[in-house]
Amino acid sequence: MFKIRHCVLIALPLLVGIAVLGVYLRQTSYAPVLFGISPDEARKIYDSQAGWFIVENDLGATGLGYSIACGANEGADVYLTGRCPEMQLSRTFFLSKQNSFLVKGIEHNIHNIGVELLGDLCNAYTVECEEWLIITPIERDYQYSSKSQKERWFYPKEYIDEFDVKNWDFREYGTPLFPELRSWRNYDD
Repeated sequence: MFKIRHCVLIALPLLVGIAVLGVYLRQTSYAPVLFGISPDEARKIYDSQAGWFIVENDLGATGLGYSIACGANEGADVYLTGRCPEMQLSRTFFLSKQNSFLVKGIEHNIHNIGVELLGDLCNAYTVECEEWLIITPIERDYQYSSKSQKERWFYPKEYIDEFDVKNWDFREYGTPLFPELRSWRNYDD
């Protein structure tokens, strides 16, 4: 009898905890906005179509922000311009988590990036991005989020969701950063 009571006392809080966690996960689930692609899919696109590059964001404090992840120039710094990921993603995706991206663009080979950007003359590949896809798993880091941003313990690693849109961690290309200021100042589109 004593063993049964102990089992019930241990199992009951465990089951309640699992149920609460299930309810929490269900209530904090948001609709997908942008699905990531698997590393295998990204590699197939990279191998079969010209103009695609697999890059990963650098975690260092200095540098150009990205390096080439595969191919003949693997590990080389790359400078992305145009419709690149940081035009749509917040620093939550870049700070201390390494995400990879499949970017389509025009390579400008070695480009001398001058003193205004790095303080020294630096050789780097430059890619003018036309579009990009994020490669799974999608990592987020809320450690350095601002006070206006919300955080969450569990997030999807396969897609960017509505929470990211509401939290300003993802926005459609061309969306003004602060639309309320645009209307307040009466800007015309």
